[in-house]
Amino acid sequence: MICQRCGTIMAEGSRFCTECGAPLDTAASQAPAGDTAVQPTSQQQTPAPQRASKAPTVAVIAVVLIAIFIGVPAVLFATGVITAPWEHEEEPVTSGTSISVVMNEGDATGESAAGEADADDGADADGTGAVGRTQRVESQPTREFVPSSIQLDLSDRDDYEAINVFISNFSELAAGLTTRDHFDRDEPLTDDMRFELIRFMQYHMAYNNNPHLEGVSSGDAMGDEGYAMRIPADYFIDLMDRYFGLAFTESDLVYDKNPGETHAPNADRGTVHDGWFYYVYETGVAWPSQGVSAVTSATDLGDNLYQVTFDVYQPSSSLLPEDISMDTYGLPLSDMLDAVGASSTPIYSGTAVVEARYDDGEIAFTLYRMN
Repeated sequence: MICQRCGTIMAEGSRFCTECGAPLDTAASQAPAGDTAVQPTSQQQTPAPQRASKAPTVAVIAVVLIAIFIGVPAVLFATGVITAPWEHEEEPVTSGTSISVVMNEGDATGESAAGEADADDGADADGTGAVGRTQRVESQPTREFVPSSIQLDLSDRDDYEAINVFISNFSELAAGLTTRDHFDRDEPLTDDMRFELIRFMQYHMAYNNNPHLEGVSSGDAMGDEGYAMRIPADYFIDLMDRYFGLAFTESDLVYDKNPGETHAPNADRGTVHDGWFYYVYETGVAWPSQGVSAVTSATDLGDNLYQVTFDVYQPSSSLLPEDISMDTYGLPLSDMLDAVGASSTPIYSGTAVVEARYDDGEIAFTLYRMN
């Protein structure tokens, strides 16, 4: 029996070709007796060609694309041509930045200088961190040191006298800001501190016979309201800037510490009227000097700022601030103490930061910080 489609010789009685699956015609497929073999005729059909699958081609294209999108960037990363967005360029280390190395593996403590790292920060697949991973630790920016253009030299008599006089302005007083108190120009100015600065200047002017300060005359209506002293308001405001570096206004000079009281000694108030700063002051009271200061060291902080240390000595109990001449503060310490009748033992010590400046060509100072 012969398959008419593919020519395969099949066993007698077969219904389908086992080679191509075509149905068999039993009658037409029987060979004549005596034939031992039959060759396929020219009309015999050949197996239909199968359409080639596109799957291999698509797979090849996908592999190529993956290689392009993953392999090429990996090579560029490895060679340093491009970097990851989180790997920004390291900035030079400045005074406000420090670098520490976090030893996540092999470090005895497992902590960096900046503290313990997060448990999953920078961990490898096996749960361990990269050894020697560099971590940037940001600190508060520090102020760049700029050497002062105005030099304070304690070995120079004029400089020594000027700084001693300035610090003694605060140690000689019995009221207002003194060398025992704290002041910092960078701190918010409270009402209490504002009053202490004003009180310092009032007593300082009175103790040293400031020529701009005058008593309220009997014909001045402000005298009837209890005000005893007056000084040009703009001059007083300028003094506050020169001594403390603070920009006072006329409204800052208005105060009343004991409402309801109008006259000294119970009243304590000030106001501005017609360009004058009027204030209540207990006249006729003379306070002796509470101390003379001798600066022992001066450290240049840059930008004409100097940190000074000083000792305060108690002068003779009868000596008023106006009785001590300016040049006394420029004398060697032993001579200065003899001149004011003070012992060689200081009654206390302190520190201050002053800002050096020039005033009519002479070195002068503005208080930046006290204690």
